[in-house]
Amino acid sequence: MDIFGILTKHFWAVAIGVNLLNVTLLKKNIKRHVQQQPELAVGYNDLLKKFAIYLNLPWALMGAGVMVGRIDSLSDIMNIRGADPFILVWWVVLLLDIAVIDYWIIYRKGAERLITYNRAHTLNLTDPKQVKTFFILCSAGVVGAFVMAVSS
Repeated sequence: MDIFGILTKHFWAVAIGVNLLNVTLLKKNIKRHVQQQPELAVGYNDLLKKFAIYLNLPWALMGAGVMVGRIDSLSDIMNIRGADPFILVWWVVLLLDIAVIDYWIIYRKGAERLITYNRAHTLNLTDPKQVKTFFILCSAGVVGAFVMAVSS
């Protein structure tokens, strides 16, 4: 198998690795900030745990699909028509994941929380409206990919 084949088959592992590396780097980034403001430690830890879970959930599911032989590669994810039910579940989990995050951002003061805990991410956004707009646009991209996958 060539390098492209390996990467597309095991993209899930790369995505999880990158997400966990980001969480680790963010932890290091907030360390000094938390030393100066210890009252923020619980909030930062909560956000980083949620990042690790929500960002990795779809990729862990894809990894399980690869391991049990239901998904051959990343390209299978974009082939929804006539797809294995495992792929449909992957899309449902991804879309629910995005919906939960957007709900938190828009209706549960998540945007304000991301501004308060601004060392837990690399976004340079200072207004809740900017955060909400950013996440809505990201979600639109995921929905667009879903529509393309269904249409192809």
